[in-house]
Amino acid sequence: MAVYLIEGPAVEPLSLDQAKAHLRVDIDDDDDLISTLITAAREYCEEFCHRAFITQTWQLLLDHFPGVADHNQGYADLGVMGDAALGIGLPPVGYTFAYQSEVYFRAGSIILPKPPLQQIEFIHYLDQNGDLQTLDPSDYQVDIASEPARAAPAPNNNWPLTWMSIRAPVLNSVIIQYICGFGDDPTDVPASIRAAMKLMIAHWYENRSAVQTGYRAAAVEIPDAADMLLWRNKVVYPP
Repeated sequence: MAVYLIEGPAVEPLSLDQAKAHLRVDIDDDDDLISTLITAAREYCEEFCHRAFITQTWQLLLDHFPGVADHNQGYADLGVMGDAALGIGLPPVGYTFAYQSEVYFRAGSIILPKPPLQQIEFIHYLDQNGDLQTLDPSDYQVDIASEPARAAPAPNNNWPLTWMSIRAPVLNSVIIQYICGFGDDPTDVPASIRAAMKLMIAHWYENRSAVQTGYRAAAVEIPDAADMLLWRNKVVYPP
């Protein structure tokens, strides 16, 4: 599985003027530094919270659609050279065989990182012939009430089979592109997150090194108060 950014946020949750006002800075000499700290604080907070703040586009890549492996079910030969064809009669090592209970096997849900989810743009997959296909939105359902959001086959439906080699799945056969984030406007981001960013920016601006040295100096990585503000927005992923 891989998740990577396609299009980042158009704006930051905090403007340069807002950050400077919090820092009580009224000169322009450090504008580039403060702008960099705004982006760094947002990236840290997004990673800490497992979220996307301002609207952005991501892709999730999977080797195949998920499902539940029921090892008590029988196997059907897909006609690909494998152990049974050699007369050994062993269970499949990779994807040489398919479960006879295909609907059950390919009915798992897909967790979409970086909540809150706004919408899925498309689900592409390589079919059994290696051709790129687009899954019709009517063939799957999306749960945006949960965080993180989930996608699953529509009722009484199942995920399609993807391109397989004899012994292993073809890597990144499924591509899900989606839009996520609280919204387009900085004010869509919760106030507690923006307050945490201000604390971090001020801390980094005043402390240009990772560690302070000197008489009775404290070595601090990040203010505890910022973490306290972020914890209420943190998404815990299921195991």
